[in-house]
Parts: sequence; structure tokens; C-alpha cells
Amino acid sequence: MKKLLCILTTVLIYTNSWAQLPTIVWSYTYSDGASINCIKQTSDAGYILAGSSLGKYWVAKYTGGGILQWEKTYGGTGGDVAKSIIQTTDGGYILAGNSMSNNGDVIGNHGSVDYWIVKISSIGVLQWQKTLGGSNGDFASEIQQTTDGGYIVFGNSTSNNGDVTENHGGSDYWIVKISSTGVLQWQKTLGGSSDDLANSIKQTVDGGYILSGSSASNDGDVTENHGSYDYWIVKLSTIGTIQWQKTFGGKDIDNGNQIQITSDGGYIVAGKTNSNDGDVTGTVNSFYRFWMVKFSNIGVLQWQRTYSSTNINCSALNILQTADDGYIVGGNYGGNGRILKLSTSGNLELEWEDAYRCPLVSIQQTSDDGYISVFKSGIYNFLKKRKLQALSINTFKSQGLKIYPNPVACDIYISTTNNRLLNKIQITDLSGKVIIEKNQLESKERTEEGNINQINVEELPYGVYIIEAFSGQEKFVSKFVKN
Repeated sequence: MKKLLCILTTVLIYTNSWAQLPTIVWSYTYSDGASINCIKQTSDAGYILAGSSLGKYWVAKYTGGGILQWEKTYGGTGGDVAKSIIQTTDGGYILAGNSMSNNGDVIGNHGSVDYWIVKISSIGVLQWQKTLGGSNGDFASEIQQTTDGGYIVFGNSTSNNGDVTENHGGSDYWIVKISSTGVLQWQKTLGGSSDDLANSIKQTVDGGYILSGSSASNDGDVTENHGSYDYWIVKLSTIGTIQWQKTFGGKDIDNGNQIQITSDGGYIVAGKTNSNDGDVTGTVNSFYRFWMVKFSNIGVLQWQRTYSSTNINCSALNILQTADDGYIVGGNYGGNGRILKLSTSGNLELEWEDAYRCPLVSIQQTSDDGYISVFKSGIYNFLKKRKLQALSINTFKSQGLKIYPNPVACDIYISTTNNRLLNKIQITDLSGKVIIEKNQLESKERTEEGNINQINVEELPYGVYIIEAFSGQEKFVSKFVKN
């Protein structure tokens, strides 16, 4: 595979004392037609990547420093796309995705698109493969290894024959449990008469499973619909029996993507919404916003937050819990990858956008408290490793400034704790770029209360900003969040 090593870049991080500490990031660009869909860190602190190249499954193994160790393709001539990969307990890997082939490495296609499960060794040698599905379209989204050494595969099915014993109408959730050697143990379809779109599955501490996706149904297994598509969360037993299910959303479209089990035993889902009623609160407009939903281990809503940028469609793809019990969220604002750091209660602490200015595919936390991200634009795939220290609004040491409101949507008011007259104010983003600068502040920018300065920040993009204010030779520093 052709590889172009991009220049090393430096990321500036603000600590509680507002010092700038450089962090080295390595980046690679791929431009030979491969498409990366998934990345995971491996037990040796390296990385395994999966996707497609020339109509086949493509897998590449890299060291922790970004050096290619090996790459392989698997498949036939019909078109095969890997969607999910994990390292297995034997040191090898298992892949799940979609195949239309019935030759080459692919044996037993049932018709149209099937789930295709591929088990490989630690160096990419094909050990076994399995096709699962019926005569219509069956699309795998995610695979996880289970505590018994087997695997659970989650995706969508429109079939009603072959390995698929039931269809409720349209596209259903389809969950397949296989043994460590690929033998089908059980399968379940879940849904209603409309489309039910699967995205993410995790095994729970009781040996069962938690599922997330979206549903437009209001019958069958789906007991409630708020309008259009809702987040649809389903808790299953170890043998696939529904224990409880819950829809979250409003009257418009709410699409749930990744689900994670949280440190308190509950769950959190990241996705998108353009609703503003029902379970959803946030800015009123017709554009999609990031929507995080946190709920208990029995589906009771604990909190929900929307995050948006004015007049731009947004979608959260990945969510990860961090060591401080907060969250990292990866997604896209318009066509640009955007990453958010949230507190344990969902408050925004940090936000950044990578310089590629193209959509984020995936972000994963790494063992060195960093992050590995994949971005995609046309024929180009970008892989970026960075180590980033979380920035907290609550722990940032304000140096002599009073600012309010914080977070702010329109006008922010700035004064010093010792009531000094300010002659210059700068607002910078987290890279240090000056966004707004006011010199020789005019009286109209001060309120009637005295030395309180008013600055309109309505046009700033959603995110975290630094304020530097000057009174003669004296400098004051603080930080605010733009909603």
C-alpha cells in the first residue's frame, strides 16, 4: 500500500497554569483506493486497521510508532467491506462486515449481501470464515468477543430465510451468536414493521448484551415511538431474550450510534438529533446536533445533552469514557471531524478540530492517555496519533478576570477582580490563534456599571476560548465556552 508520511505537527495544550506544552503527533496519509472503517489498539500497543481495498476486506497492522508491520486482503470478486475488527484472546483478530462474493476466500453466500465473519492469526493468516444471512440484504455493523470465547455479531437484516428465521418488516436488528470456531449458536431478529437500524453492541457484566441503534417502528418489539426515528436501546439476556427496551427521542429524527457501558454500571449513547421536544432539549433549528444520552442499567434517563454549531449538520459517531469518568466524543460538524471532551455529567470541557478539514471515521483511546483517529476524504485516508491532556473549565486557574455568563451564546461581560480599567482584550482559540482583538476599548463597549467590558461573540464557532485582557503592562487570563 502506498503510504505518504505527513509532516510531524505540534499541538499546543493549555494546563491549569496556562503554560503551552508541545505534544508530537505522527500522521499518515493513504491514497491508493483503500478505505479505512475501523481502528483498534492491540495488546503490543500497536494498531490494527480494517476496511476495504479493491473490493476486498483489507487489514493492516502497525506498531505504536506508526510503522507498517503487515497488510492483507481477503475476499472474492463480488465486493467485500470490513466494518469491525477486534483482537481476540489468542492474539489473532476477528473481522465482521459485508460480502456479495461466493468465490475466493468467501464460501456459502446466501444471496445478495451477507454477514461475513473472518478469523485471522496474529500475522494475518486466514484461519476460518463464515457467511451468515438470507436471500436479501444482511449488513454487519459490529463484532465483539464474548466471555465464553465465542463472538456476538450485530447488524441489520431484511431477509426471512436462510439463517434468518423472522422479519418484522423493513430492516430489523439482527443479532448472531457464534462459537469460537464460527458455529451458529443462536440468532434473533428484533424490530417492528418499519425500519430498525443497528449500530453498536456490547456484552454486559451479567453476560447479556446492550444494543443501540435507531427505530421508526411503533409495534412488534418496539413499544413506543416519539416520531420519525428514535434511539432504540435493547437489553438482552445471554440467550438473546429481551429483558427491557427503551426509545429516546422527539418528533423528528434521532439516530443512535455508539453505545458504551459506563463506570457506574449504566450506559451512554452518542448520535445525532434534529428534534427539540420529547426527551431532547437544545437549540431550536432544523439542523442535526450531537446528542448524548446517559441512562441507568435499567434504561432510566439520567441526563441528555445536545451540542451544536450554528446552521451546520452535526453527528456524533464514537464515545469513550476517560480515566476521570468524563467522555471523549468523536464526530463531524458539517464535513469536518470534531472531538469533544465532556465532564462526567456531560458538560463541555474541551473541543478541537483536526487540520485535515474532512470527516472523522473513528476515534479510539490509547494506553498512553492519547487518541488515535481516522479521517477520510475521497481517495484519501488520514491516520493521526496524538496525546492530548484534558482541559477542564472547572480547574482552569483564572488570573484576575471575572467573566459571565459562562458558557455564553451572545454577549460576554469581562472585568477584573481589582476593578482595573482595561485597554486591550484578546480572545484566542486553543491553538493560540487570535480570533477577536479589541484595542483602546471604546466607551460603548463598557457597561454603565463601570469597568465592565461587553464583547459580542455570537459569530464564534461552538467551543472553548481563552481571554487575555491587559491593563497597562498587567495581564489577566481566563477561559469561556461558546454555546
